[in-house]
Amino acid sequence: MSENTTQKRSKLDVVLGAIEKAANKLPSPFTLFCMLFLITAVCSLILSVLHVEVTHPTTGDIVTVNNFFSRDGIVWFVKKMVTNFTGYAPFGLVLVMTIGIGMLEQTGMVNVLLRTTISKVPPVLIPFGCALIGICGNIFSDSCAVIIPPLAALAFIGVGKNPLAGMMCAFLGTQAGFSANLIIAGTDGLLAGITNTVLDGFFGEGIYHVEVVCNWFFMMISTVFLAVIIALLDQFILEPRFGKYTPGKGASGEVVEVVDVTPEEIKALKKSGIAALIYIAVILLGIYTRILSNEDGSILSSPFLSGIIPILFGLFFVTGLTYGRSVGCIKTERDISNKMMDQVKTMAPFIVFVLASSQFVNLFTWTNIGTVLSIAGANGLEATGFTGIPMLVCFIIMTACINLLIGSGSAKWTIFAPIFIPMLTMLGYDPAFIQLAYRIGDSCTNAMSPMSAYLFMILGIAQQKYDKDVQLGTFLSNLVPCCLIMLACWIVLFVLYTMTGLPIGPGAYMHLPADVAAALLH
Repeated sequence: MSENTTQKRSKLDVVLGAIEKAANKLPSPFTLFCMLFLITAVCSLILSVLHVEVTHPTTGDIVTVNNFFSRDGIVWFVKKMVTNFTGYAPFGLVLVMTIGIGMLEQTGMVNVLLRTTISKVPPVLIPFGCALIGICGNIFSDSCAVIIPPLAALAFIGVGKNPLAGMMCAFLGTQAGFSANLIIAGTDGLLAGITNTVLDGFFGEGIYHVEVVCNWFFMMISTVFLAVIIALLDQFILEPRFGKYTPGKGASGEVVEVVDVTPEEIKALKKSGIAALIYIAVILLGIYTRILSNEDGSILSSPFLSGIIPILFGLFFVTGLTYGRSVGCIKTERDISNKMMDQVKTMAPFIVFVLASSQFVNLFTWTNIGTVLSIAGANGLEATGFTGIPMLVCFIIMTACINLLIGSGSAKWTIFAPIFIPMLTMLGYDPAFIQLAYRIGDSCTNAMSPMSAYLFMILGIAQQKYDKDVQLGTFLSNLVPCCLIMLACWIVLFVLYTMTGLPIGPGAYMHLPADVAAALLH
């Protein structure tokens, strides 16, 4: 390694170390979100007194900032404080999936499964595999952020790597690479639906529509591209910074390690595999008989995908129970509940965090501050007057910044689409291409967003199982540069890809087809 390279990496390590040191001085997540709640409340008072307002591009309604320190604000909080907590979307998802995974983990099945498979995979491919699975896991929506990072940690242990680096690697895949996939996912249908609604309103109903698969080609390439980028980030940033793993440093004192598989474990694994196949056959039967699929037999937006959490819970429970009974660690029904309770104990920090974060997130929504910022940002970008690729790159960056505060991709696209689709379509750009640019900005900063409940979830798991001293700053000092590098690389791919003139999806290009442009614009 050259002296220049060493110097560059040393400077990078200094910068990341400074970020880590500063972020570790932040208060606990509970206190941090209590402070953010108070700051948001004060901002709502100031913006309300100043009569800040914007016009919603979809409805035409005037959007004002609601003042928390008003009668309506106090009544809202008193009535909604409990339901803000219990109704917080990630809360139930995380707890249900944690209990389900507990049946696999507490019985030892996950450890055995990884021991039997990891030995066949070259260690150098593990980061790429974890990232790729994480990215493709978005077909199961947010559940992938709950399932994949903890399993990736075990996979890294199996090849002698630090589990914290594994969690980060998979987390970047599930969150920063959320928009990409090798197959069509729910995100494709959701965003295409919003795009078509805007097109109907602007050009007339049924005049021109984008297809659900309009971004598919580019997103398939992006999936592999981002997995490679994450693997490189793991090699050059994550693993060097986390260093060698020392077992037993977690708060639980548990020593997570990989040992040889016994014949009894292999036998139990085969039995659980048979149970899993039977369970999957039942689910497939439900899809075939239209119980879990749509009336036309498709699974997009079907009960199967919308109910994937209880379906996965059932799969984990059945296979974990079968394995536990086979190896003898589950003998009575009491053992079942004990296994699940032991797993839930690891989520105590997350539950306390949700109590505070749910209040902040709901207040931020109720005050309309996020909506006002989004509309003002979109209007400001439109007012700059320049177009083309530079404007689209700025659009991507603006979306990435807003994404730190508003995590819902559909909520942001509902605001942005009525502004940017008509404006850019009139310049000859295909609405599918505009939607593609939005999806890039809507993805990368997910992993570093303070609004992400899953960031604090994996932090709690890391402290409980692997290193009780790891802090939020440790994660952020690695996630921030990784997310920004991923965003920059994805933008470069976006620009280079569009320069080739290749389709971004079946029948979708950067510009509208000549006949369509003539019909729409003249």
